[in-house]
Amino acid sequence: MVSGSRLSGDFTTRLRLQGLLGGAIAAVSLGFLWGNLWVADRYSQAQPCEKEPGQLQLRGLLLLTGLLSLLIGCLLLHYGQIAFAHWHPDFIGKPIALQSPIPFSPEAVWAIGPQAIQSPLVLGLGVGLAIGLLIYPRLGLGAIGLVVSLSFSVIASECWTTILLARSPSQFNQIDPLFGHDLGFYLFTLPLWELCEFWLVGLLLLGLLSVLLTYLLSSNSLSQGYFSGFSLRQRRHLDGLSGLLLLAIALSDWLDRYRLLYSSAGAAYGASYTSVNVELPIYTGLSVLALGLAIGLLGKV
Repeated sequence: MVSGSRLSGDFTTRLRLQGLLGGAIAAVSLGFLWGNLWVADRYSQAQPCEKEPGQLQLRGLLLLTGLLSLLIGCLLLHYGQIAFAHWHPDFIGKPIALQSPIPFSPEAVWAIGPQAIQSPLVLGLGVGLAIGLLIYPRLGLGAIGLVVSLSFSVIASECWTTILLARSPSQFNQIDPLFGHDLGFYLFTLPLWELCEFWLVGLLLLGLLSVLLTYLLSSNSLSQGYFSGFSLRQRRHLDGLSGLLLLAIALSDWLDRYRLLYSSAGAAYGASYTSVNVELPIYTGLSVLALGLAIGLLGKV
């Protein structure tokens, strides 16, 4: 029989780890998002002489900012749903084995579309959020950054077992025939990389979209009826965020290579002939391409 002191110690260790993990992710995420919004607000005051050619008329400006607002709303809904699905406030029960959360992707946008069509509430919230971001971008983007950061915090704290398993991986002394990794890599290390992928892609994508929308709405562009272009500082800021996002995408494409080993898309479970000879080179090429583009953009900052 396990003693009460042992149970109390395990319970305290779990709470401490979850609190530290969730608090660190929330602080870093919120600091990154709000920090970039603060920088974007400063760079929005750039002098007209710094502007580069690229004027955007009212119709195109409304279309672009509306699409960005809707995309930010989809991102908020995506991560909010995942956080709600991962929230299991049962501190006494046994740890729940959770699958690695899915990063935001075009497929996630297409999945949200039917929800909006079937639910007038979701559709109304999405349209209202898009309009609100166009009217009060600073307040709206700041609030979304807070909600998404808290969502990341909840998800990370509930995946605390992933962190513990990755810290002390076991070796199975069996090597996969495609990549030459020990099977323990797929059980202990890969889930942690997938968790980092989920967090980085969402964080950097939201940061880039928020900064881009802030710049497009700066200098009362909607009331004036046109956007005169990005300043040199704004371009460098966007290049830096785009480069970081491409690094996260390169990581995501690289991890997709390993996921081919337990894919269920083919006739049999695992990597099929098409996966090995077609999909694997594509994911490898996309990862290298994204890495090259990221280096090029970051070199311009």
